[in-house]
Amino acid sequence: MTGISRRALTAVLASFALVIGMSAEARGIVNGDRVTSPAKYPWMAQIQILRDGRRQGSCAGTLVSERWVLTAGHCVDSQDIRVVLGSTALRSETDGSFRVVRVVRHPRYAPGGGPLRYDAALLRLDPPVRFGRTVAPLALPASARLTSYPGPLVVAGWGHTREDGPASDTLLETHQTESGRCFRQGLRRKVHLCTLIRGHRAPCYGDSGAPLMHRNARGGFTLVGITSGIVGSHPCGAEGQENYFARVTALVDWIRHWIHHSTEPLARQHR
Repeated sequence: MTGISRRALTAVLASFALVIGMSAEARGIVNGDRVTSPAKYPWMAQIQILRDGRRQGSCAGTLVSERWVLTAGHCVDSQDIRVVLGSTALRSETDGSFRVVRVVRHPRYAPGGGPLRYDAALLRLDPPVRFGRTVAPLALPASARLTSYPGPLVVAGWGHTREDGPASDTLLETHQTESGRCFRQGLRRKVHLCTLIRGHRAPCYGDSGAPLMHRNARGGFTLVGITSGIVGSHPCGAEGQENYFARVTALVDWIRHWIHHSTEPLARQHR
């Protein structure tokens, strides 16, 4: 996945070394596996940043209702945004695309000065989405209660697969394991969720906004994190290092408020 601009990335990294995404020449999941069917993760959304109607960069997001997609707050500095659903291919054409008619950042999001907190934004789509086998919402956590997630987590997104490589033309996924070491480095357990990098498999620049998913015992997925940053100044996929995510339990009441505000039902658990 590509992000917003190299200038934006440089400015942010000058103030702190904990950001993922935001580069127009973005990097994606390092050592990820190809996702061949959009039905596997039908909530995956491409967030295309436009200039004069053409794609200049992109992030990822998660479909959470018929009208709303959730992504990272730092992805939406531009208001000219298009969302593409129902495809594993990184696409520039307009098939499966939706206009974004409203951008709502979390009210406590503030860039710069350290790890991003409440790094989340909701995008309202027009027209509303019709659900089907390849387009469906991802379930939110049942409550705002702080939760740990045993077993592997999954993150998926588009983008470059190494520091100097080209962008991937298809959706990639990788498994992650929750880690708590980052909370000794200025991150907050209440609002952040961290994962440990093993086997050099990790999200990277351009995977901003991508969903971190937990699979339950019944095989259904729940959205637990939004890809936000790299802990420290290490390169993407550095063995034994960590990535951090916006913790969705800290956001779920805000998300539900906006979904209810638009009189829409919440997403049911997708199996």
